Amino acid sequence: MAPSVKKKSRFETLDLSASLRELQLLLGSKVVNIYDAGGGSAQGGSFVFKLAGGSAPQADGAPSMSKHHLLVDPTRIHVTAHFATASSSAGGGAAVPPSGFCMKLRKHLRGARLTAASAPGARADRVACLRFGSGDGACHVLCE
Repeated sequence: MAPSVKKKSRFETLDLSASLRELQLLLGSKVVNIYDAGGGSAQGGSFVFKLAGGSAPQADGAPSMSKHHLLVDPTRIHVTAHFATASSSAGGGAAVPPSGFCMKLRKHLRGARLTAASAPGARADRVACLRFGSGDGACHVLCE
């Protein structure tokens, strides 16, 4: 009998460091849209940032113009190439309206470019700061 593998339930500092390194390839990407991925609240919801462009090269070395999805959720943050929205996976039913917090994110971040991804504060903190835009108009999204 094969030993059971325990699913990881915590996002450690090392995981955050790896995710931030991956996000460095997406600097300069433009926010196309933001989706509610579940939960629907600022405290416990999951959000998907649809990004276009960035500096991640293709296999042949050319700059990538593909779309990426940045999943920000209460337990993790990571980049994925594919994402199905709740309305598309519900079998074509009525679309679920986005939460008020999601609408606020869209208002301030749609069209902005991801300019920085860092971990401010002590090394033991599991906090990521995503900066969109630059100068006085920059918006910061803190993910804990």
